[in-house]
Amino acid sequence: MKKIQLFLVSLFCMLVLSACGAEITTTTNLNKDGSGELIVTAVASSSDEKYLNGGYEALNQLLLEKAPEGLELSVVYDETNSNYTYSYKIGFQDANDYNNKIAALFGTQGLAEFSDTTDNLTHTTKYQDLTDKALFIDWALNAIDESGICSYASSEIYSWGYRYLNYNGEEVNYGYKDPSMKKTTTVGVLKVKCFSEYDIYSDATKTIEIYLNTSDLVGIEEEDILSYFRKFDQDVEYNATAGTIIYRFDSLEKINQFLLSVMNSDGETNITESPVKLSITDSSIFSFTFELEEYYNLGNLFKTLRMDTDYIDVYLSIPEDLAYGWYHFTSYKDASEVADAKYNFQGACYYDSSFNSSFKVNQSVTVKNIDVKCILENDMSGKLTTEFSFLPNGCNIDEAKCKEFYKDLGQELTYREQGDTVVVAFTKNFHKGESYIDKSNVIQLKESSLSNRKTKIYTLDHVFMLSGLVPMKDCEVNYKIMVPDSLKVTFLHSNDDILTGKKIEKIQKNGYYTESLSTYRGTVSVSVAIEKTNVLYYVIVIAIVVAAVAGVAITTVIIIKNKKGLKREAATTSDTAPTNEVAPTDEATPTNEVAPTDEATPTNEVAPTDEATPTNEVAPTDEATPTNEVSPTHEATTMNETATSNEAAPTKEAAVTSDTATTYETVIPNETVAAKDTANNP
Repeated sequence: MKKIQLFLVSLFCMLVLSACGAEITTTTNLNKDGSGELIVTAVASSSDEKYLNGGYEALNQLLLEKAPEGLELSVVYDETNSNYTYSYKIGFQDANDYNNKIAALFGTQGLAEFSDTTDNLTHTTKYQDLTDKALFIDWALNAIDESGICSYASSEIYSWGYRYLNYNGEEVNYGYKDPSMKKTTTVGVLKVKCFSEYDIYSDATKTIEIYLNTSDLVGIEEEDILSYFRKFDQDVEYNATAGTIIYRFDSLEKINQFLLSVMNSDGETNITESPVKLSITDSSIFSFTFELEEYYNLGNLFKTLRMDTDYIDVYLSIPEDLAYGWYHFTSYKDASEVADAKYNFQGACYYDSSFNSSFKVNQSVTVKNIDVKCILENDMSGKLTTEFSFLPNGCNIDEAKCKEFYKDLGQELTYREQGDTVVVAFTKNFHKGESYIDKSNVIQLKESSLSNRKTKIYTLDHVFMLSGLVPMKDCEVNYKIMVPDSLKVTFLHSNDDILTGKKIEKIQKNGYYTESLSTYRGTVSVSVAIEKTNVLYYVIVIAIVVAAVAGVAITTVIIIKNKKGLKREAATTSDTAPTNEVAPTDEATPTNEVAPTDEATPTNEVAPTDEATPTNEVAPTDEATPTNEVSPTHEATTMNETATSNEAAPTKEAAVTSDTATTYETVIPNETVAAKDTANNP
C-alpha cells in the first residue's frame, strides 16, 4: 500500500503563508561495499495549516494520489515543537541500482558513481552523485500547482538545505553542492613488536611482528601484501586471518641485512655501517668482555602504511647474569604488553625515530671459595695445595681449557664440576732448601743461621697471589699452614689485612699444628720460623757414651777373666808336692818360676825334661804344709818379670850363660821332712 507523505506540499504551503518556506535536505548513507540509501527530508510547522485549502489532510490526499509508484513516504509530528517531519527513502545495492531506481521513480536516469580500487596496500574509494536534485521534489510541486491547493506558486514555497554524505558511518561531506568523496585508505598498522635476543656466544636473533588492521584488508590480495613486505626481506610470514606480518632472523648477519635494506629503501640514504654490533672477547678462560650496540630506524618500513599507533614495542634479552656497569636503552614509555621475563629490557619508542641500545661489561667468574694449604713434614719437605671453586658466569670453561691454560704452571691439576660450580685444584710437592716460584706462589724453605749443634731452625716464607690463577684481586682467601706436632713453631707472621670479623684460628689436630687465616686482598704473605731438634747431634753423643761404657765394660770383663785364671792356676799349684832334689841334667835345668796369684805367692815349677825326673810329692794334710814361698819383694818381682820375659826353652847352656836371670833354688833338708813325717804320723 502506498504511503504518500504530503510534507512537501504542506511545507511549501506553510513556507509561502509564513513567508519562510520549507527546507529540504538530502542524506546519502554509503557503505564500504557501495550499497546504501538516499533520504529526502522536509520540516514544516503545524501553525501554517490555515494557509492550505483543506489543511494537511487535503494536501496529504493530493500527494498520495500523485506520488510515483514505489515511493514510500512517512510523516512524524513532534508535539513539543509542533512540527511535521516528512521523509522518504530510496535504498540501493550499488551505484547502478541507485541510478536505475531514480529513473524508475522520477523518469530520469540517476548520475551516481561509486568505485573502490586497491594499489598494493592503498585502498581508494570514490563516490559522487550528479543527479539533479530537483527530480526528488518536482513531482510534488507539479501536483500542488495543478490542484490550486495553495495560492502561491510552488517555486516560492521551499528552499534547499545541506546535502549530507556519510561513508561507513562517518560523515565525509556536507554542503550545498552535490555529494561526493574520495577516500584513500592505506592498510593500517595497529601495533608493532620487536623482539631481540643476544647471548655471550655471539648468537643473535630478532623477530619483528606487524599487526595490520584486518578491516583494511578487504579487497586486498594476499600477494599484494606479501609483495610489499618482501621488498625488505624475502623470508616473511603472513597470516591473513590475524593480519600479521612476521620477520624472523636467526643471525647477526641477517639482522643487519634487513635493517640496512629498510633504512636505505627511500633511495636517499646509503648506510653501510652495521646497525647492530655484537662483540664477545675472551680476556682469559676466566673473564671476557661483552659489548652490544644497536642503532637503527624502521620508519621506512611503514612509510606507505597508515600507522594507527605512534610506538613500537621493543623487547631486548641479554645475559642477565652479567654485571652491567653502564648501559643505554631507548624507551619513551612502557611497552603496551608485558612479554616473557627473559626479555630483561622492555619499553616503547617512536616508530619513525632511531632506536638505540648500548651495553658493555667486563665479566669474570664468581669465585666462591679459595683454599690454600701448606703442609710441612718432619723432614722439612712439604706439599702445597690450592683449591678454588667458582661459578662460570657465562665463561666457557672445561677441563681441557683449564689444563691448556695452566700447562706452564708446573703443578698437578684436577678439575671437577659440582652442579653449577667448577672446582679446580693444584698440588705441588717441595723439598727442604728448595725455592719454588710460579704465577701464584713464591716459596722459600731454608735453614737459618741461628741453628746450633743441638737445634736446627728453619724459615718458611710463602707468598700466594690469587691474580696469578684467576683475574681477580679482591677475593677472600682462606689460608692454612700445617706443621707436625714434632716441630715447634717459634714465630709466625702473616698479612696485616686479615679479613674483618675472622680471627686467626689455631688448632691442634691429627698430629698437626694448624694455623688458619682469611684475607680479602687476594694475596697472602706468611713467614714461619720452625725449631727442630738436631737428632744427629744427640745420636753422636749417645754413641760416644755407649762406646765409653762398652770400653769400660770390656776392660772390666778382661780383668775379671784374668783374675779368675790366676785363681785357677794358684789352686793347681797348691795341689803339687815340692821337690826335695832337683836333679840337674845336661839337657834341662829346672828353674823356680813364680806364678802370679792374687797374693803374689811364687811356686816352684819344674821344667819338663826329655827324661822323667822323679819329684817328691807332698800329700795334702789337714795342717798347712810348708812350701817354699818367696816374699813379694822388689827383687822377687824383678825375678818374676825377668823369668816371664825369658821364654826360651830352659837348657843347660842357657842356665849357665844367662847372666840376667836370677834363679832361686830352695833346698829342703831331709831331716826337716823326716821330722814333719814323724810329727804327722806319731
